[in-house]
Amino acid sequence: MIPRQLETRSEAAAFSLAFLASLVLAYALANLLSSEEPRGFGHALRVVVLVWAGFIAATQSLTVLFEGRHAGLYLLNVGYQLVACGVVAVILIGWRSRAGTKA
Repeated sequence: MIPRQLETRSEAAAFSLAFLASLVLAYALANLLSSEEPRGFGHALRVVVLVWAGFIAATQSLTVLFEGRHAGLYLLNVGYQLVACGVVAVILIGWRSRAGTKA
């Protein structure tokens, strides 16, 4: 039996909101990385790991503790978020260093 909320859920709305959430995350990382002197990819990846561990992995762990979600699902969700944050950071740092060489 399919829960009622899944029957009426709009996939387009879900993907649109997920995309919007990804843009907000990218904007937040861009602000964090631009508030400091450019230090390269190593520094950016340290910032990503700290943001990921402190905000994403820590808050998502509550779904396992209080909602009884499966730990494997937790690892899948936070793992892809770590990869996504890393890709955003690499793009931002590459973009910044490329823009700096043109100036």
